[in-house]
Amino acid sequence: MDINNLIIENIANPHELERMFRKEPEAFKRSFSYAWEQNPDSQVLAVWYERLHFKEMANTDKTSLLQKDFLSMGILAILAGISTRIILHFAELQAIAPINLVFGILPFIAAYFVYNNTPKKNILYTLASLFLISGFYLNMLPLEHKDSIILAYLHLPIFLWVLLGLAFTGNEYGIGSTRLAYLKFNGEFCILYASMAISGMLLTALTMQLFAFIGMDIEEFYFKNVVLFGAAALAIVATYLVSRNLKLAKNIAPYIAKIFSPLVLATLLVYLIAVIWVGKNPFLDRNFLISFNGILLSVLAVTIFSIT
Repeated sequence: MDINNLIIENIANPHELERMFRKEPEAFKRSFSYAWEQNPDSQVLAVWYERLHFKEMANTDKTSLLQKDFLSMGILAILAGISTRIILHFAELQAIAPINLVFGILPFIAAYFVYNNTPKKNILYTLASLFLISGFYLNMLPLEHKDSIILAYLHLPIFLWVLLGLAFTGNEYGIGSTRLAYLKFNGEFCILYASMAISGMLLTALTMQLFAFIGMDIEEFYFKNVVLFGAAALAIVATYLVSRNLKLAKNIAPYIAKIFSPLVLATLLVYLIAVIWVGKNPFLDRNFLISFNGILLSVLAVTIFSIT
């Protein structure tokens, strides 16, 4: 007899339905849709529908949440990089103090916390107002190297760190375990950020060396635009990775590889374009060939960690 009819005939016999499922689970799943269409009001089949599709729905919800978090992280990282570059521009003009660079990073980390763990309105308003007041107060100070002003510069990052803690804890700011979790977050963040920063420095050193071989000095441009932007954006990326609780202590190398693999690709593409544009053949330079071997080894390492 057709299994479709068997499911319908045994709607009132849970034991038989369970036996059929255990005997031929794949056939049962394929035939269940027909029985469900014929009996949409059956409570028994409704339970079976949830049983057969629950994992798929749960995985879909988890994937959509992960994509949502990743998108918000990407937007905030780009905004942090752009803001930091703009602040540096005004700091170079001596219009504002260099300490303002912290406002290119910390508010966006706080925004990430608030976005993923929305607090009450009074906490949200407190965070926004204190960040604004801090920025206003800082820029009201004269650009002088007096002891009192230096003390203000030294204590401002500490105050903003406390505000960041309020954004992290949200509505649970009074709970000791939540505050302890914030301290733990800081430790993991520092370890991860330092690891990625070291990788970034290696990439920067190789990039500087490669462009030097073709007679291009990009140091000032690279540090002001790429390194500064990357350092600010990397803080948001590290926050995202630590917040996702991805057991980074054991698997930090693959995550770093996945982050830097597109950066390495972009660097090499830009370099190849520059080589063609300059019209110089770097392959006749022995030092270049040695450095390029280092690049190839780095690419190999990134590839291995990315696919494992």
